[in-house]
Amino acid sequence: MSFIRKLKSYILKKVQIAGLKILGNIEWVWPKYRIPYTRNINVADNLYFKNPFMISGTYSYKLLKTIILLNERLNSKTPFSLVRLGDSEMLFLNGKMVGNIVKRSFLNNDISRYNLEHYREKTNENDFICIPDNYSLNRFLSDMKFSKDLSISTENIYQLIATKIFFNQLKSKKIGIIGAKEKVDIIKSLVKYKKYREYVNIDNIVEYIGVPQKGASTDHEKTQRMIEDQMTGDADIYLVGMSVAKLVIQPSLRDKYQKSFIDIGVGIDAMAGVIPNSKSYFGNWINFRIKDYDYSNINFFQYQKYLKKNVENIYTLNENERDDKEAN
Repeated sequence: MSFIRKLKSYILKKVQIAGLKILGNIEWVWPKYRIPYTRNINVADNLYFKNPFMISGTYSYKLLKTIILLNERLNSKTPFSLVRLGDSEMLFLNGKMVGNIVKRSFLNNDISRYNLEHYREKTNENDFICIPDNYSLNRFLSDMKFSKDLSISTENIYQLIATKIFFNQLKSKKIGIIGAKEKVDIIKSLVKYKKYREYVNIDNIVEYIGVPQKGASTDHEKTQRMIEDQMTGDADIYLVGMSVAKLVIQPSLRDKYQKSFIDIGVGIDAMAGVIPNSKSYFGNWINFRIKDYDYSNINFFQYQKYLKKNVENIYTLNENERDDKEAN
């Protein structure tokens, strides 16, 4: 009987994959998942065989609630920390060192080196914990016993960035960037171009803080010291892209410096002009690139599952388009 069940599961999986590949050039999206001014070109986002009635309210409705909630916190004098839980964080918190989590975050798969209970406790100290909607790894959530509000989804954060609503919310704030040094350096160069600043709708970055592109979570205490050595404290809010280490570092920095920290993940890649247009909601995003800039050392985010459309929206900035504004 077990063999029959496995065989049925295998056949259904193959049929599903075949269907996804056949329908790969169709951009129709379930109405509940639609967000104005965004585009999804990945079949896993559009036509995946998931029940569109599983979500309470439309994505647009949930996004509006998130905008209102963040506005309240951004206008409050109380600092806060928001973190997202993706595959790396979900797997790590449940003691599983596999796949990209090793390559991007730790450089090794020795889970015994880490006090997982400490990581879970520190994760709970963040004010907002964002999880994906209808994600297979969400089955781990019941074991984590999170006490915080999980009403903001990971998708909401990507939607805010892809629509650039998020950057408009930050217009009155001084911004700090914490992320892979190579990508932070690109952002620091890009802000010297008016066309880029007007597109991203951000003109108020005052701190640029780099961490290792790979392995930043191997020793979170060392990474935190590296961040603090670079911090000036001039920023009101720090936008973070730092994988698993953020779970511990963000609440610690919030308490120590009384500043707010928001984990935007691959939003850092979008700001650096290196996000794949196949990433959820970023099909219309324009990646600004600087002519003759060396991008060979960039760890490009991979998101190509069932992709049949190769879309690349790239705008190359020439030296004569640079204005007199210098990065702080």
